[in-house]
Amino acid sequence: MVFFMEVFDRWNKEKQQLHKQGQSPYFSVGDIWWSQLGQNIVSESMGKGDDFLRPVLILQKFYGRSALVLPLTKQNKQGNYYFRFQNKHGGFHTAMLPQVRYIDGNRLKRKLSAISKSDLFKIQQMFFQLVQMKNYPPGVQGGSPEERNQLS
Repeated sequence: MVFFMEVFDRWNKEKQQLHKQGQSPYFSVGDIWWSQLGQNIVSESMGKGDDFLRPVLILQKFYGRSALVLPLTKQNKQGNYYFRFQNKHGGFHTAMLPQVRYIDGNRLKRKLSAISKSDLFKIQQMFFQLVQMKNYPPGVQGGSPEERNQLS
């Protein structure tokens, strides 16, 4: 437990430095960047190494300096929650759709590559389906059937 507290303390200091940074780098929808996602808890995707870095796909850009991103992994995960693709430099990634997050552009450290327009369109469609809960079989969406009916 002490080890995790030390890691969280280190990430907190790193995050304070990110907050003090000036203007974020220029980025576009479909770019793949190394991003400082930080130390997160339990099942949340997080950065690795001393800089807490993880590759992310820019799904949508907001206000010129923030973005909705999908964390990426090199693992070949299967199912409705994942999309495997090859970047423009030949490397393979799997986007983890439920791990989507809004970040400030200051977290972006170095552009890695980009995704093809056709794969970007496919991943956007999968993400929209996930948000609309169309990928879930009946009874798996969470909450009781009564709660789900109230939302319909």
